Amino acid sequence: MTPRAGHYAEFDGRVLSIVNPSSPRIRLLLPKSDPQPPGFEPYRGWWTRLVGRDEVTRIFTVETTAVWRGLPVLVSAVDSSSAYVRYFGGGDGPVDELPMVQGGDREGSVPVAELTTVVEIYHEHR
Repeated sequence: MTPRAGHYAEFDGRVLSIVNPSSPRIRLLLPKSDPQPPGFEPYRGWWTRLVGRDEVTRIFTVETTAVWRGLPVLVSAVDSSSAYVRYFGGGDGPVDELPMVQGGDREGSVPVAELTTVVEIYHEHR
């Protein structure tokens, strides 16, 4: 099963990525690789639909940690095959394979299949 990380809402029986869980209107996101669902329009490489909070049955955020090639990482986003991760220290692995970003942290995209010891913590919103 592909891990989750980020903000989500349940809409019309499906769990979809969203932009901001505290907004009065919820922007639903679907990958452009999916067929265009009714009521969705193109937006920055996604299919999107803006709905009221009362139109979704659940809003939640998933905080995800994992191990990638021996390194503990924080997972900030996931699509079907890759995860965007941030290395937060410790472990024994290929640190140099993650690019350094502003502030000296290391982060980048890695294959989802290479993530192990995945831990997801769900936070419900309303």
